[in-house]
Amino acid sequence: FDKIVELLERDCKSFLDNNKQVIFRGARPRTNEEIDNLDIYKKTVRTDRKALDSNAYVMKVFDDIFEKKFGVRPRSCGVFTTKDYTTTSAYGMRYIFVPIGDYEYYWNPKCQDLFTKIRFNNWYKEFSKPNTIKHPAPHKPGLIRRFYNFITNNDLQKEVHSSMTKLVNGYKDNQLEKNTNQEIMFICKEYYLLDAGWLDQYKQYIESRQKTY
Repeated sequence: FDKIVELLERDCKSFLDNNKQVIFRGARPRTNEEIDNLDIYKKTVRTDRKALDSNAYVMKVFDDIFEKKFGVRPRSCGVFTTKDYTTTSAYGMRYIFVPIGDYEYYWNPKCQDLFTKIRFNNWYKEFSKPNTIKHPAPHKPGLIRRFYNFITNNDLQKEVHSSMTKLVNGYKDNQLEKNTNQEIMFICKEYYLLDAGWLDQYKQYIESRQKTY
């Protein structure tokens, strides 16, 4: 674990200096991403993330709203994490997430998960019907335009866009210590995933670090 600490102190000092929390991520890292057989993996953030559960075209609209407010597109360029250890298993093995270098984060106190928040809204269910999103005819507009047309043609434009904007306006880029189990979207270039088997040692490390620094 001393070798792991050396890596974290070298590459993640900004995060460690400002955060006492343990952040988790479910993932399936490749073997070649492991560093020196230490159960720690170095990952590069993708800038073209595809949504696993939510409708990709609705998420693109959310990204447009996020970019207007915060200047970032976290739904496609972010790393999704949580403080809730139990929820990570749905996305792979459990790992401790530590961003490398500069980072930003966004979370909504009233939104545990954005997809869960919108999935039962009538407008989302209607647009996400299979016959709405699969195999559009060549002469039809692109799917992102179809979404705008959908909310316009159903007299829902004001209601839907207002609802989406209200959700985004509820996001914060600070006070991570007040986050309980809400989804946290990190913006960074690289990050480490540390096997959760090191959880006890990691907790002791960050606690002792707070007393030292």
